Amino acid sequence: MKIYSIDCQKLSVNFLTLIILGLLFFRCTKESKEYPWRIIKEISVGTSPGGIIVLPNGEYAYVANGYDISVIRTSDNTVVATIPIGNPTWFLASLPNSECVYVTGPIISVIRTSDNTVIDTVYTGRSTGDITVLPNGEFVYVATGSDVFVVRTLDNIVVDTIPIYGGPKGIAASPDGDYVYVASWDSSVISILRTSDNTVVDTISLGEIHPYRVAVLPNGEYLYVTGTGVLVIRLSDNTIIHTVFDTGLMPGGIDVLPNSEYVYVACWESHNVSVIRVADNTVVESIEKLGLIEDVAVHPSGEFVYVTSTSSSKVFVIGF
Repeated sequence: MKIYSIDCQKLSVNFLTLIILGLLFFRCTKESKEYPWRIIKEISVGTSPGGIIVLPNGEYAYVANGYDISVIRTSDNTVVATIPIGNPTWFLASLPNSECVYVTGPIISVIRTSDNTVIDTVYTGRSTGDITVLPNGEFVYVATGSDVFVVRTLDNIVVDTIPIYGGPKGIAASPDGDYVYVASWDSSVISILRTSDNTVVDTISLGEIHPYRVAVLPNGEYLYVTGTGVLVIRLSDNTIIHTVFDTGLMPGGIDVLPNSEYVYVACWESHNVSVIRVADNTVVESIEKLGLIEDVAVHPSGEFVYVTSTSSSKVFVIGF
């Protein structure tokens, strides 16, 4: 009768090796996703952060919280400056050259990013909301409760006022700068402005969906609209082609990866960010337990997404 001996030391080493290999396989499987999908950092900012943008050069993120602006250095996700504004702040937009940031509120504040100084203010006579900049950097379009104001960035003068029926909320420019899309909550309509003469050239009825924010894909093919649902509009013929209902409750803030393949939606009431795959408009990810979240901003590299949490006074960074 042959007696076999068991080398317990080798057995334990081999078992440990299997565990490590299994964990590495699981990690590689999880991290093989082609879009940012998990929280990698939490950044404490000011009170009740709302709007957020990342500069086109990718170096800093600007956060509107209460009566000031927090500046986050994206290389290490550290708050490096706080800019007092002196009045409530809502949303932000940057010039394409990253030299100035425009902040909406009762007045529009203009921040020079080289030294984070407020260098100008624009008075419109009414409270301003969402804001977008044309790709050439020459004009800023700002939504109010009843109009869209056009501000010339050369001298920060209001050069046009465009009446928009139905309570305009969200606003976004097309990648070529030829059109600006305005979402009106009360009338459930998207108005299309031609920027060459600032004329409303078309409207898109959304039925029972009340729109809040809008985002155009960088490739210019589709417009995504948040509100009481998420609508997808094909811009070649301004037709609604899809409605995404399973993003979460009260979808609001929205942004798109630079490759136009994934859309990020902040859902206020359900406390999550949903990731929509553009190819089939399917929700492929839901990042949960973020509190009452207002806005999202994608880093130009496509590697990070910044999310403002009003209830926790934090910015969450989503990465790989």
